Amino acid sequence: MFLLVHVTVKNIGDEAQAFTSSTQKLYAKGKEFEADSGATIYLESSKSPYEKINPGNKVNGIVLFDIPKSVKPETIELHGRPSPR
Repeated sequence: MFLLVHVTVKNIGDEAQAFTSSTQKLYAKGKEFEADSGATIYLESSKSPYEKINPGNKVNGIVLFDIPKSVKPETIELHGRPSPR
C-alpha cells in the first residue's frame, strides 16, 4: 500500500538546503523503509522530489512510502541532505 505523509519543512539554517524525498525513512517493527521517490513524482499535488529551500523559507510536500498493508508505521525520520552510510 502507499502511505502518503504530508510534511512542511522549514530551513532554520543560514544557507540553502536540499530536501529530497529519497533520503526520508519510515520505521516499523525494527524495519527501515525508504521513501518511493519514483512514485512520488506521479502525484498531481507533489512538487519536485528535490526541493532547494532557502534560509527562513518553508515548503509543503508529500513523501510517499510503499509498504506492506500489514505494516503499522511507528516513526518517520526526516533528513535535509543525504546522510553518509
